[in-house]
Amino acid sequence: GPLSISQEVAHAFNLSGLREVCIRRVDKDEVALDLVEFRFKDQGLSRSDMWRFTNSLIDKGMYISRKLLFAGMLLKVSGLWAKGETVKSGVVTDSTRIVFRSASSQFFLFIQVSSEIWEFDPNGDTYFDKAVDGFLKDLFSVWKDKECNHQLTLIFFARKYSRN
Repeated sequence: GPLSISQEVAHAFNLSGLREVCIRRVDKDEVALDLVEFRFKDQGLSRSDMWRFTNSLIDKGMYISRKLLFAGMLLKVSGLWAKGETVKSGVVTDSTRIVFRSASSQFFLFIQVSSEIWEFDPNGDTYFDKAVDGFLKDLFSVWKDKECNHQLTLIFFARKYSRN
């Protein structure tokens, strides 16, 4: 007979409508997940929220990119592992580890401005340029690729020694 699935699930598994599929029942132990990774941003998630959310997942099916709403918070499945390998789907059991990754954190980065920061490396770049055009540029690129919304406070500081 006909089978109806949500559009989100169909998209996740690249299924199209009006196609013949084969369905079989599997044992929960065959598809048990070892670890599920969730990403969220612009939200605070307390330990008690994490505990309640984790308990609500037991015996539920998960797939990559699945979005779940819990207590007004939106969490997205970003990774699934079973038997040491990444998988596209599986079932959460009471022994499945749940990992939460925030895509919106607050960072304080301290950069010491010293005489050495204006020295040149073997390639002819100052260490200040390497920090700004290298490290920070790469960091922001990674954050953009991972759709993060972190808040960064850059603090440049120096020490001055005086002789009396």
